[in-house]
Amino acid sequence: RQALEAEVLTRNLQGLSNGAVAQHEFIASVEAELGRAPGGLTDEVVTRTLARYIELLNLWERVEEGAALGLRWQ
Repeated sequence: RQALEAEVLTRNLQGLSNGAVAQHEFIASVEAELGRAPGGLTDEVVTRTLARYIELLNLWERVEEGAALGLRWQ
């Protein structure tokens, strides 16, 4: 179940970042795929997650060939 949730959330986050999913429709889109939204998923969480996702995409774009992008999990 967790893997499915991660996949659905990731797919919708990608859609959100490229305009395929509108931010006000994100939670409803997740609910449509999973039957319910994961606990704690709010508009505020979506906003923060999108900002962090875009930040990481921008960092990844600047990684030189052969280099790595290190992440610290909190």
